[in-house]
Amino acid sequence: SEEWPIAVDPESICDTPEKASERAENILDIVIGEHMKNKKFLDYGCGEGHTIQKAQEREALITIGYDVDISKINFEKNNFTNDFSVVKTMAPFDIILLHDVLDHAVIIDPIQILNQVKSVLSPKGKIYIRNHPWTSRHGGHLYTKKNKAFLHLSLDSVELMRIGGLECDVNIKVKNPLETYRYWFKEAGLKIINEYIIREKVEDFFTKPSLVNERIKKNFDNEISMINQLEISFVEYILEPKLDEHNLV
Repeated sequence: SEEWPIAVDPESICDTPEKASERAENILDIVIGEHMKNKKFLDYGCGEGHTIQKAQEREALITIGYDVDISKINFEKNNFTNDFSVVKTMAPFDIILLHDVLDHAVIIDPIQILNQVKSVLSPKGKIYIRNHPWTSRHGGHLYTKKNKAFLHLSLDSVELMRIGGLECDVNIKVKNPLETYRYWFKEAGLKIINEYIIREKVEDFFTKPSLVNERIKKNFDNEISMINQLEISFVEYILEPKLDEHNLV
């Protein structure tokens, strides 16, 4: 239906190399927002590797992109690895980025990932995180094929496949993202320096009584909780290790 709101502004979808490059610039400018020159930078879950290329252009001292799958990377492979032991040899890092990583950590526990990251962080370093909750309007990552908001919360996997061969990205289906993220960080011994919640108003199409509304409500404990969670598009964090008497940094 044309009445069904879109998930993402089509202009914001990174469907060209030029847009991917621009997105990488924005990540360094907005999510990280600190100078890269002479800093050691790790992108944990680097995807296609564009942030590494941009960090090199900004004269970072060392840049390394880590990902379980580096087959999609079209840049110089010397700066990328799928072996974390290689990452350790270049530690410690001043800046570590996890962009849209933790919500997809179904093979390795998110707390384990955070402990890995903390182990290669310099004493005065920072971890920059952008999380993309399953409960967000585009949390199923279906928008490149069917750009409809909350489609992944309205239809099950069989229905999605039947209407167009749609399949969601692998996600941790967390219905209370803020509580969950804070728990992960606490368990990993990390301190939240900044928490920035990016919200977007939920259209009446999803909140008024309807079959779609009934479908979405089944994912939540109650309607108030549902609306609060649906509004959250992204959550950005700046983290550092907690101080304690055994680890004075």
